[in-house]
Amino acid sequence: MSIDVFNIPNDTSSSNIWIEWHKGLVARYGKSEANITFEMAWNEYGSTGANDDKLRKYLKSQGYQMDANFGEKFWDTISYPFKAGRVVSWILIILLVLIVLAILYMLVKNPESTSKAVTAVATRGVVS
Repeated sequence: MSIDVFNIPNDTSSSNIWIEWHKGLVARYGKSEANITFEMAWNEYGSTGANDDKLRKYLKSQGYQMDANFGEKFWDTISYPFKAGRVVSWILIILLVLIVLAILYMLVKNPESTSKAVTAVATRGVVS
């Protein structure tokens, strides 16, 4: 598949589109020229949404260092488990849902004892 290097990604383009576009530039013009062209296009059309860990790692492998601000680094850290291990993420989400459902079931089944238990947990055992 040939990448149209004249079709510059825009501020709504994902990191995957920017990566594929850069690969097309490298194939057509070489790495050095591709990095210069990428930088000019990114400064004009790039977006925070596309500036993710995947794009920065790819560009670093191509000899181009792209900086990330605090928010982008924070989001990369928070979203990493969901990118790296989808199975683990789904297991954690399912466990959380099951815990919430169990608490709701206990509240419906026996509201008085459940509220005492929740109060004890919330107050670290200090119940007046």
